[in-house]
Amino acid sequence: MSAEPLAPATPWRTATGAAVRPRLTGRGHPPAAAIAVIGYYLPLLGIPLAAFLAVDIVVGEIAHRRATTPAT
Repeated sequence: MSAEPLAPATPWRTATGAAVRPRLTGRGHPPAAAIAVIGYYLPLLGIPLAAFLAVDIVVGEIAHRRATTPAT
């Protein structure tokens, strides 16, 4: 009975050939300060959009009412 040779160990495979995920290290993740800055300013990006939508809805409603109101 001959045994098959084991696959060489790589970062993605163990010595038995099983696939594994590499461990995550601290590198590659944004620092907490960057996350805090983004979290602080991100809601401010929505304020101009909300104002634009409010004005657009009001202008559209006025135009719609003028177009559907019968002239006397």
